[in-house]
Amino acid sequence: MLNFYKKKKKFDLRDLLFYTNLIVFVGCILYLGNYYMVGAKSEAEIDKITEKIKESGIDTAITDKKEEVDEEGNLIMMDKYKVLLKDYPDVIGWIKVESVEGVKESPIDYPVMQTIDEPQYYIDKDVNGDYSREGTPFMDYRCDITKPTDNYIIYAHNMANKHQFGSLKQYRNEKYYKQHPTIKFETLYSAGTYEIVAAFYAQIYNKEDKVFKYYNFIDADNKEEFDSFIKTIKKRSLYDTGVDAEYGDQLLTLSTCNYDISSVEKGRGRFVVVARLKKADEKTDSILGDEDMEDDKYISDGTTPTPIPEETQKPEETKKPDKTKEPEKTKEPEKTKEPEKTKEPEKTKEPDKTKEPEETKKPDNSKEPQES
Repeated sequence: MLNFYKKKKKFDLRDLLFYTNLIVFVGCILYLGNYYMVGAKSEAEIDKITEKIKESGIDTAITDKKEEVDEEGNLIMMDKYKVLLKDYPDVIGWIKVESVEGVKESPIDYPVMQTIDEPQYYIDKDVNGDYSREGTPFMDYRCDITKPTDNYIIYAHNMANKHQFGSLKQYRNEKYYKQHPTIKFETLYSAGTYEIVAAFYAQIYNKEDKVFKYYNFIDADNKEEFDSFIKTIKKRSLYDTGVDAEYGDQLLTLSTCNYDISSVEKGRGRFVVVARLKKADEKTDSILGDEDMEDDKYISDGTTPTPIPEETQKPEETKKPDKTKEPEKTKEPEKTKEPEKTKEPEKTKEPDKTKEPEETKKPDNSKEPQES
């Protein structure tokens, strides 16, 4: 018996560290597995909705359409929502970020829910109302699609797997904006194309804080209030989209959590994109250059600056000032180096001015595109 205890191996610190690390590793694997399984299940439910619409023989594409009313003045609901409301009574529309031709499609392509009595019901529910950490995009309870209010605000989670509004933060990069300049949004009664006005960082404040709160702009009491909102978001925007909005325009705001600003209190950081409904008679000019079409050069998380177009990296071509060294030919005065007048070379020493190539040597200015 004593021999048995003597032979038993001691449980030392190394063993403890090994098993602790093993438990942590297995836990991480299980967590990640569950994380992606939940995400896959959530996306599968969205696919079911799309299939349900197709089975009814209705086109799933979002086509611009003005709202219509019947003889009694009631809004006429679109056919696809007559089908969806039977199984999804809280659905009020569909959101889709558009991509220009030749660029990878945006993953934001979801139904939008709204619950007036429980404003954040879908923050942790899928389209069926079952628990899901991914949630489902939902509209602010104060917004009204029948009126409509001046601003539609839609919230969704910033998921690491790019689900929900996980890809919205890519609008931090101007190149991504150029590749995805418009958003389609459809309500039960109408649909339209929205052009992006601004993309900016923000945060949630305490109720008593007297600061700009983008999430409280639902309806403007007057033109001054509307103009003030637009002026503020354009000033905060990370870049100028060239798109403006005027009193009377319908706005669309997409909001998601933001975790990369150290100065913002944890859980309060937000990233926001505001767009305005394009009028039927407006045309959108292409804002893409050749370099913007090179999608493979874009860093997916949108945190790195847009690569500099190779065309702008040729400062050598601007070194043409070397040709100005021709003034050396002006040394011909040495031929006229006749007696007494030989002191005039100081005048002929003007060739020193030909060293101006250092001034004309302004290739550094050609590097300005790096600021873009």
